[in-house]
Amino acid sequence: LKEFVNIFKADESKKILEDPKIEGVAPMYVEVPRGAVAFHHGLTVHLAKPNRSNRMRRVHTMIYFRHGATRTKPYVHPSVDRPGIKTSLIQVRYQINDDLFIDLPKGRAPRLGDLYMSYVLGPDLGEFGQVVVPTGILRIEDIPQGQRPIVRVIKQYGEILLEQQLVAAPDLPLPTGTLSPIAGGIRGRVLYVHDEPVLPTIGYYVLISPNSRTGIQVGDEVTFIDNTTGPEDQNHAPPVIAGVAQVVRVTPYATTAIIVKQTQPTIRDGMPVRLTGKMP
Repeated sequence: LKEFVNIFKADESKKILEDPKIEGVAPMYVEVPRGAVAFHHGLTVHLAKPNRSNRMRRVHTMIYFRHGATRTKPYVHPSVDRPGIKTSLIQVRYQINDDLFIDLPKGRAPRLGDLYMSYVLGPDLGEFGQVVVPTGILRIEDIPQGQRPIVRVIKQYGEILLEQQLVAAPDLPLPTGTLSPIAGGIRGRVLYVHDEPVLPTIGYYVLISPNSRTGIQVGDEVTFIDNTTGPEDQNHAPPVIAGVAQVVRVTPYATTAIIVKQTQPTIRDGMPVRLTGKMP
């Protein structure tokens, strides 16, 4: 059956067994004694009977890929697609300096040195857009004839895993100049704290509601204001500074900032935020 199935997701495996092309075809079970090996073609729909014993049934699976073979979706490929494999261990997480094959996003042509960003999707914040969480930056190192481009992980922001999607790496401007304090700056609120930590601290990224239409820009300083007596308390208390962050990315929907100073134990969703410093 010429259908791609992600065998690591049970819901997709169940759907393939309900495909009309194999409806009514009874499975033929083959007993595989302990220590024996069974081979089957990659397009063979296969399954096993349930283990009804009180002992674990251990198996070892090996998947053969022709050298240079790649998948057909714009995802980071598993280690079986990497060149020069010298081990049977499958690494499902990638790290700095790992090399791997990729398929480029639709409409992109490979060029040496081009940068791509792997990412995962965070929550949908409605009018503020979809949260995109970068996991790494990949640079094209080689373009073998008749094969997919080979990239190297040059920056890592999180776990780079199988099936993460890719986009061309955005060109992020670096702030220059001296920060100038301002009074009465624009106000907003915290929309999302990445990873939802119990106590977000220095180095964590947050999304705030001011966007490119408000005039905020990369390098600006924002201050978090705590005016409640507790995380769940809506009663106002004298406002105090909870922390300071620097803007690292601005979009028409929201702004991303990194916490650079903290004076209160927590920074949370909904907390007021105010622009307190501007770059030239």
